[in-house]
Amino acid sequence: MNRTLSILLILLSLVLLAACSSPEEGIVSTVPAPKIAEEDLIEMFAEIHLVESITALPKLKTDSSKRYNRHELYRFIYQKYDVDSPIIDSILLYYGEHPDDFKPLYEKVRERLEELEKEYKRKDKSEDEKSKDNQSKEEKSKDDKPRLK
Repeated sequence: MNRTLSILLILLSLVLLAACSSPEEGIVSTVPAPKIAEEDLIEMFAEIHLVESITALPKLKTDSSKRYNRHELYRFIYQKYDVDSPIIDSILLYYGEHPDDFKPLYEKVRERLEELEKEYKRKDKSEDEKSKDNQSKEEKSKDDKPRLK
């Protein structure tokens, strides 16, 4: 199982445990708050979800040379946001200790994923319309050619 997916599962378990237990006074967090801007966290978590979705699908019907490598995709995300595994671990541990902060953040991640889905559907629809227009033009140009009898 992928390390990041395992960490996410552990984090979600911690959130559930924290939500079910009563808060005790005097407990101080040992993990510092993430030093990454919230917008970057939202984008990064959304991209991680996309990687998980893409790589979880059975063999995509694409060119056989285009195989999605989960580790390469994660490496790309880590480089993009200038993070590494220990930083990701500390982010997940922080939110495991602060589930009240985690819930609104993940709501924003969900909203971002919905935006991306709408954008994809718009682009897909636009490409379909262009394809249909091109087919219509090709058919019309065939009809306009003089025919030999």
